[in-house]
Amino acid sequence: MRIDLHTHSICSDGADTPERMVARAKAIGMDGIAITDHDTTKGWARAIDAGKRLGVYVIPGKEISIRVGHKKIGEILALFLNEDIKLNQVSNVGDIIDRIKAQDGISAIPHPFNPWMWRNNGLKVIEAAKRKDRKVDAIEVMNGKNTAGSNDNCATYAAKYNYSKIAGSDAHMASEIGMAYTICDTNDIEEFRKCIKKKKTFVLGTQRGVPSIVGSMIVTKSRRFLGL
Repeated sequence: MRIDLHTHSICSDGADTPERMVARAKAIGMDGIAITDHDTTKGWARAIDAGKRLGVYVIPGKEISIRVGHKKIGEILALFLNEDIKLNQVSNVGDIIDRIKAQDGISAIPHPFNPWMWRNNGLKVIEAAKRKDRKVDAIEVMNGKNTAGSNDNCATYAAKYNYSKIAGSDAHMASEIGMAYTICDTNDIEEFRKCIKKKKTFVLGTQRGVPSIVGSMIVTKSRRFLGL
């Protein structure tokens, strides 16, 4: 199975509807897609309905902002959720990881060496989790909005500290879906989840340069501003 585990729709800061994101995954031959909008689950129902119509697995997820006080220090990617994890119901990163685990979900750190987030990155979240005696399941070692060097650093870190490896496009437009994705040798979505837990995944994707990444960011913001 080939699944893009990191995408954003118009329900957060993306430029395309959940339906269009799922349709694009189908069009390029993805077996599935995770809808991981920032701090919201509003796109879940629409994406799941579209997935049922088109024969695409839709993994309910969420990219959760982690804050210490009022300062954002990074994010956790929560995958395979059954229900929302609301930030007013948790007090720290350890609580969030516990809530994900209670749903048999996957907790992952997206883009821990993201060059665009030098003041608040995944390494700070990992350290905060360790202080609460928690460990996330996976590291996103290939991200479609990271440079090749940043992705290499993520892969090296995951290998050094024995984390499972996943990939996602971090698509904010349908055209970006599939630029990075996770592979597991199974045709069953539950087995795919277990593959991540057991560290039996592979990643593939297109390494992008800074001009391409910045260009796509500008197009996304322009489309949202213009309502296109």
